[in-house]
Amino acid sequence: MALGSYRCTPSCSNCFLHQFLAIQQQQKLIQDLRDEVIILKNDTLDYGANTSKLFQNTPNPFTNTTTIGYYIDENTTVTSAKIEVRDLFGALKSSITLTDITGLGQVTFQAGNLIDRYYVYSLIINNATIDTKLMLISHT
Repeated sequence: MALGSYRCTPSCSNCFLHQFLAIQQQQKLIQDLRDEVIILKNDTLDYGANTSKLFQNTPNPFTNTTTIGYYIDENTTVTSAKIEVRDLFGALKSSITLTDITGLGQVTFQAGNLIDRYYVYSLIINNATIDTKLMLISHT
């Protein structure tokens, strides 16, 4: 590698050039994380009046477990709330009863013996579907 007249060997790890490149990679990672935080902040804070919301699962795709976040408006009278996971043919694969009825909450979903494919998950409050998202299980 060369930077101006400076040269080093590929096995060199302490030279100025390698340190400079490592710092650039870290700065890019920091900027990517800042951008992600801004997106999540805007997504999380964009409730509006009487709005319940389902968040995208993370990580997605996933192999064994993923976290699904949700927000149920505090002004909503809730008699039942759950997250249902279905395959793309509509077959119910899992139903998770929500115990933290209003406000921000999250559940951990375990893929168990579900095969690699796309699934949809829905936030259902008082038997009405509020929001639906797509997730991918990938064991490869």
